[in-house]
Amino acid sequence: MTSRTSAESHCCTHLLGVLILSGLLPFPLHGQAPFSTQEIDSTVLIGYGVSLADINGDGRKDILLCDKNSIFWYENPSWDKHLVVKNLTELDHVCLDAMDLNGDGKAEVAAGAGWNPGDTLHSGSLHFLLPSLDRTKAWSPIALPFQPTTHRIRWIHGPFNQFQLLVAPLHGRGNQGGKGEGVHIETYSFPHLPEANWPRHIVNSNLHMTHNIDPVQMDTDPENEILICSLEGIYSIDWKGYAWVTSQIAGQAVGHQHFIGASEARLGRLDNDSFFVASIEPFHGNQLVVYTPDSNSLYRRSMISDSLNGGHALLIDDFLLNSSLQIIAGWRLKNKQNTWGVQIHSSENQGLTWTSQWIDQNGMAAEDIKCADLDNDGDLDLVASGRDSHNLRIYWNTTK
Repeated sequence: MTSRTSAESHCCTHLLGVLILSGLLPFPLHGQAPFSTQEIDSTVLIGYGVSLADINGDGRKDILLCDKNSIFWYENPSWDKHLVVKNLTELDHVCLDAMDLNGDGKAEVAAGAGWNPGDTLHSGSLHFLLPSLDRTKAWSPIALPFQPTTHRIRWIHGPFNQFQLLVAPLHGRGNQGGKGEGVHIETYSFPHLPEANWPRHIVNSNLHMTHNIDPVQMDTDPENEILICSLEGIYSIDWKGYAWVTSQIAGQAVGHQHFIGASEARLGRLDNDSFFVASIEPFHGNQLVVYTPDSNSLYRRSMISDSLNGGHALLIDDFLLNSSLQIIAGWRLKNKQNTWGVQIHSSENQGLTWTSQWIDQNGMAAEDIKCADLDNDGDLDLVASGRDSHNLRIYWNTTK
């Protein structure tokens, strides 16, 4: 057998990298990631959304689940299940978020319901959930004004040192098929008394089918920036000089000819302190994509995987404690290999190539996934809800 020269080896390695980045070859899949699975509920109906926050003030993150017609919280560490509210509307619940807003160590919770994405005129609802004195008992909803097809909500650190509820509908009012009026993405300023008026401000009203919103921190000011993806592209929205300013990161307008919409996006920071973005494309799509900085200041689009189906769960963080960032992605429909599940993707060269491992193969039809240190051992654990698998699972991080 004739040995390769170093130049030949370099050429082959470069060619392999080009083929992988172009999507002509899959990224390698290397076994099982260091997580152990605990199923804490096998009676989930849809599992639209998960949030992780301390509900009872004991210093541990609990699990909240937005299910079809109920919202529950699961008490850490027993994982006893408590009903928060039931049947906010006749139609499905669709989203929730939790954060401690008043500094008492116990999270405040908001939720969206009335879910009917085909009705862009009359569907939707938005609620602040007022806790009972005993938080294991039923809570009381306070109805807030809303836009039709309310779909995603997140608490953010907003301008003027205020906590705000960021609300994004899926469609603009009267919008059909991603065409028509833009989505009114709004903030609701948290008042001193939740029953009082919540001042509202429009953040952006020009995008369509805005499936994802994520609070991020991209600069040194105290306010959150917002990462959002839509039919047109992936954007960051920043509070600058008394106004929200929108900048495009990805999409055909910045030279990504393969972009045809995205439904999830998350932000990460590379070793050289620049940012990258992971996304699921197209809408509820089969592709896991990364955008890394390029020499001309645009973002290079690279496809990590095209084996998703109904991609709907996405995270970026250092889960493996190796001073790098990994991407976790999950999908909710069986793919061409008759598989659904959750995978973790790692890179050791500034996001140019990636390797993948299974976290859950065929046990989780992932609708949503969140991360937190649930057992206070210094690493990040995962919580996922499954639509067709009808379950709620913890993936305990065993990296240490």
